[in-house]
Amino acid sequence: MMSRLGEHISLQEVAASVQLSTGHFATAFKQSLGVAPHAWLRRQRIEQASRLFRDPNLDLTQIAIVVGYANQSSFGVGFRERPASHQCNGECAKWYETTCAAA
Repeated sequence: MMSRLGEHISLQEVAASVQLSTGHFATAFKQSLGVAPHAWLRRQRIEQASRLFRDPNLDLTQIAIVVGYANQSSFGVGFRERPASHQCNGECAKWYETTCAAA
């Protein structure tokens, strides 16, 4: 899943890749990692975006697309919905405050 952060990844596709039913995969994943597959994927995307904020050659729309969001707006929604326990770097927090919180 990490190698495909920028792509649409369905639960059915991931489960099939390890020869499990969707339900069995989701249960096993949550038992192993303590979080549902979709929540884990969203967190990985936000963490990758946090790292990409350091690249001055990328704008927000490019970062959103690289990490698998359709556009900057959907990225903002994903960012707002991140778990409260998730810490991001200063650039990430500054972007949220100026772009999402103001909306």
